[in-house]
This record gives sequence, C-alpha cells and structure tokens, in this order.
Amino acid sequence: MIKEHSNKFLFLFSIIILICFNSCSKDDPVTPPPIDSNYSFDSSRYAWTINTSDFYFITFDSFIDSTLFFLNSDFLRRSEGSSFTDYSFSAENLSAISMAGSDNNTIYIGGSDLSFTNYDKPKLIKWNGLSFENISISNPKNRKYQISSIFIQSNNEIFLGSTRGDIILLSNGVYEFNQIDSTFIITSFAVDEQNNIYCVAQKNEFNSTKKSFVQIYKKENSLWKWQIVFSETYNNYIDELFPTSVGKILYATQNNIIKKFNNTGFVPVLNDIPFDLYPLAHQSDTVITSILTPGIINGNATEKKIFQWNGKKWSIELDFRDKNIFAQFINKVKKVSDKYYFLAVDEIQKISYIGKGIKK
Repeated sequence: MIKEHSNKFLFLFSIIILICFNSCSKDDPVTPPPIDSNYSFDSSRYAWTINTSDFYFITFDSFIDSTLFFLNSDFLRRSEGSSFTDYSFSAENLSAISMAGSDNNTIYIGGSDLSFTNYDKPKLIKWNGLSFENISISNPKNRKYQISSIFIQSNNEIFLGSTRGDIILLSNGVYEFNQIDSTFIITSFAVDEQNNIYCVAQKNEFNSTKKSFVQIYKKENSLWKWQIVFSETYNNYIDELFPTSVGKILYATQNNIIKKFNNTGFVPVLNDIPFDLYPLAHQSDTVITSILTPGIINGNATEKKIFQWNGKKWSIELDFRDKNIFAQFINKVKKVSDKYYFLAVDEIQKISYIGKGIKK
C-alpha cells in the first residue's frame, strides 16, 4: 500500500461532481427492468491490487502507452509502474479541474487562475513533456469562470468547455466563443462515427426537490455554430440519465440500462443487467463486447462492487468492503492495454483509491 502526505485540498466540489460523473428520447418514461436475484455471476477474471493515496485525485488518463497521469487540483502526477513523479502547478497559479491529452508530451490542463490579478478567471496550461506552458485565453469581458472540460480534435483544434456554458475553440492560436447558457456547465465532448462533434451541458437545481437538466449540442460542420439536438429535464432522480464519454463516443446509464447516443437520443445497447448500475460513474471500453463498471446489489449503496462484462456474462471483480475501500464516489474506470484501472475517492477523508486489475 502506498501512503503519502496530503496537501491542501482546493477545488469546487459541486463542479467536480458534474465533471467527473458524467436522456432518453422523448418517449414515455422507461420502467427499470427487474433485477435477477438468482443470477450466477462468474468469479473474478482479474487479479486486483489497490493503492491508497492521501491526495484527492479528480481524474486520470493514459494517452499512448501504459503511462498513467493523475490530476490533482494542485499538481499532475505521472505514474509508471511503482514509480511516480509529481509536477506542481504552483508557478502557474492554477487550480485544476480538467485534463485531456493526445500523447505523453501534449496534455492540456484547465481550471481557474489563483493569481491575485486574475483570481477565479479561466486558466489553461499545456504539459510539453518537460514543463508547463501557459496558454492565454481571451477574456475581453473580464469574466470569472473555469475550464471544466477539454477535447482534442487535432493538434490545431482544441475544444474547451466552461462552468458558465461556454463552448470555446482554440484553433491555430485563435479563439472562438459560443455561450449556450451561463447556468450550465459543459461537462464533456464526444464524436460519432461520422466525426460529428457534440458537447454535453448539464446543471442541477436544488430547491424543495432536485431537478436535473441535460442538453446535447452538435457542431455544424465547417461552421462555428452549435445546434441543440437533445434536451431533457428530470425530477427527483426519476428516469434520470447520466451521460458520459467512453473513449470519444457518448454513452449513458438510465434506469439500469446502458445506452448509446445515436445523434438525436439514446438507444439501449445493454440491458437486463443483474445488479444496480452505479449511476454517477464512467464506463470503460466499448459497452458492446467488454465493460468494467461499478454497481451495487440489493440497492445497498454502501456495498459497492466492480463488475465486468465479457460479451457473454457478468463477473464480480471486486467488493469494496473486502478491500477496505471506503469511497463515496468512483470517478473513473478505464482499460489501458490489457489492464483495468479505476479511481475511487473518499470525499470525507480526501483520499483516493487506485485499483489495477490484471487478467488472471
């Protein structure tokens, strides 16, 4: 087990939840399928090791090889096997909440500025393999917002989303802006098989009840114009859909069904799931042939497990209680080469659990 000394914890929790945990069409509400209590799960197909860190990591990713990059609000961690190196953002005055990369030497990190003169204004930096480069963001109205999502279409086209509903394109050093609604957060970007680009905008309202809004916008080819192609509102978690990008493709969970976006709505691709899908989680791989996903059995949210689908049958890979994992959230799962990884976090203690699964 790896233990580390904690540093200061600095980011807006409500924003992180929307970013890290990324609706059905306008048909009648879907009735959740009954859980098969007699389902015979396969035993674990992977051997798991868990590392515990006293740092709270927002997300992680791998870009071209087995090297992993973990994002903390104050630093970027590069992890190779059992060794790691941390690169602080202190000189860049950045509080980070988003990351995307095309290779190990081209990683964009976004968030908000911590400097006295530009406090809480948008901030973007780039890791070039040796150091961080500051990338100036045009802000003629001197607005305060954070970079909540990043999508690299090519080396010359970087899409950014903001916590104030901005869709931003950085193309050859020139910025283009489109604000859809300042009350929404742009949580992710995705593409379809025809290479059309989409962005997901979300917001939650908490009054006497909880109301969630999901909107999806499509970029018109060769034009800096975004058209809304999907919009749904959910009350008190009923039939609520949780979109997330798997690779670059947009999927979602809803009523214990895994769905894929088909340019206008979400269609089921995997149902009759014999456990309760953990709704606020990313899935790994393609959901057609292979998937690693968190879930619970018998509706007990304190008994989180990791399940794996091999295209034919589900297995129980990991029981959090058996591994002494005390996490409220699973921020991400991802397959890297032939290994599975997941990041779970304890929001109370501000620690992270990093799981690695190797095929038996």
